[in-house]
Amino acid sequence: MLRNGHRTPLIEPNSRAAKGHQEAELMRFIYKVGKQRSSLTIRRCPTCPACRVKFKSRSEVLEHIHKASDQQHLAIQTGPITVAGGWMDRNKMALLTYLATDMVAKSRTGPLTPAQCLTRLIRRCHMREGQYKPPSPDQLSERVEDALAKGNCRRALGLPSQRALLDPDPQEGIRVTHELHPEPPANYEPPAHDPPSKVEPISHVTKEEVIRAIKSMGLSKSPGPSGLGPAHWRVMIQVPGMPETLAQAFNEILGSAQRREYRDLYAFRLILIPKDEAAGKYRPIAIGETIMMAMHKILLGRIQAQALEGLEDGQIAFKPNAHAVGIRMAYNAMQEDGTQAVSLDIQNAFNSIPREEIILGMDEAGIPVLIRNYIIALLQLRHTGHLEGIPCGVPQGDPLSMVLYCLGQNAYIRQIKALYPNIVAYVDDIVIFHNDMETDATEIIKHATELAKHYGLTINADKCRSTQRDQEVTFLGAPVSRQRLSIATKAIAKATEALDLVMKAPITHHAKLTLTRLNVIPMANYAPLVEMDSPLDDYESFDKRVGEALAGMLDSSPARWVEFLAAPKSNGGLGVHLPGAYHKHLRDAFNTLDVGTGHREGVAPARTYTSTTAPMQT
Repeated sequence: MLRNGHRTPLIEPNSRAAKGHQEAELMRFIYKVGKQRSSLTIRRCPTCPACRVKFKSRSEVLEHIHKASDQQHLAIQTGPITVAGGWMDRNKMALLTYLATDMVAKSRTGPLTPAQCLTRLIRRCHMREGQYKPPSPDQLSERVEDALAKGNCRRALGLPSQRALLDPDPQEGIRVTHELHPEPPANYEPPAHDPPSKVEPISHVTKEEVIRAIKSMGLSKSPGPSGLGPAHWRVMIQVPGMPETLAQAFNEILGSAQRREYRDLYAFRLILIPKDEAAGKYRPIAIGETIMMAMHKILLGRIQAQALEGLEDGQIAFKPNAHAVGIRMAYNAMQEDGTQAVSLDIQNAFNSIPREEIILGMDEAGIPVLIRNYIIALLQLRHTGHLEGIPCGVPQGDPLSMVLYCLGQNAYIRQIKALYPNIVAYVDDIVIFHNDMETDATEIIKHATELAKHYGLTINADKCRSTQRDQEVTFLGAPVSRQRLSIATKAIAKATEALDLVMKAPITHHAKLTLTRLNVIPMANYAPLVEMDSPLDDYESFDKRVGEALAGMLDSSPARWVEFLAAPKSNGGLGVHLPGAYHKHLRDAFNTLDVGTGHREGVAPARTYTSTTAPMQT
């Protein structure tokens, strides 16, 4: 018992313990009331800032804004924009229209210039991540039809081959990428020459040139890192003021190409395509920004005539009908008694030619200084992925690549011609003709190899061939010989392989017929236009094989298919130049070739063929 009979200790009202109890009770009361009020409060939902529509989560708001196509929603989109390929829908059209309108408005109101606006647009957009594996059977037919509808027959034929591209990002891709983009040789000394001091004015790029260049590009051409391809730019140049803004941007870039802020314009996607003839070997294709490819088309038109005048006579890459001209020139050179041929193999030519040799070639050809400086900036600043800079070479797949390479190797060709005057070169495919009694093939290859080192090039001596050694020398795929030889066997074998691939592919009958007409048959019918001897029987057998393959689709007559393909359109057919049916017409055109100018007559229609009924109507 406690004092006064209490069983529990008394707490004085003013004591510290009493105040502690009071504070604890107050805190419990506040917590209880606050919890009840929170349960009665309406929860605030994420709201779209453009249209004030409420959603359950923030992710739904972002998805709603991304899918919207009106100006209100497009204006509040921030950050990177993923650009998808395929056909244009309402959302894509609205997004592209907004981007073009925004670029035009910002370039006019300032403070950004047109070139800066173009750079920001390219930097903001990025391509959806692709897959480096063949499409599934369900996707194959749709992709083939899409490529055919866009006019890219070459891509459509490549899809059924099921060849997987090599991803340049994993370890194996990085290794191959660095092997294909080497540094200049250690003993290479750049040529000493004075750069041009006089800046000649050039005509400004016009909006008409911009429109023409963009429309000349195929719709299915692969886009650069931004994902903006020809189809996207065709939509964007329809916005009022966009062609003029692009023309102003091009002119501004030409005047200050070395500015680092333009570096994003020189980025490219690297595609590693496996070579058919060698396992584990890849061909690197540099896919730059589509809008810059349009600019390069314009620049090529400005410099091509001037550049070709500066090339040595032996370089025939830019002659009309260069394939036929080269084969005929090689045959004519071998007709002189005692003449032998030596072929040179340049290792990784396009990616290893030093930048200084290209600059020397441009200066010797008198390329305008503004365009010259732009090309130098392009070669110095182009980059991709983990390659911050490309030390040598020209970008394969660029409109300027072939003319730049030919200018770069021009000094090398000139030095070889000083030793061996009879030489023919189609880009990096080089053949030297020499007298059997005066020189030895081994000595020629040794001289060419040593000379190539001075120009930063590498000759694969093991792959060089000589008729003096009884080896087969080929030029542009045709054998170099005194006899009239044919390439029918090789051409027909390649075409037959492609035909079998098309017929086995899980694609529609329409796609099979289109690929056969536009891809397979041209693999064989070009041969009678270029070869020195042309066996008719082989080509007639190929015609029959094509007829049988197409007849197997619909259980119809092979002969009717051949007739339907060969008959001119005016006679109810397709007017396809089957190499057997059109053999006489192809050879007549071959006989009209002028080696000096490269001109030849066209192939006359085969009026003897008439197709009154399509073979599909069984």
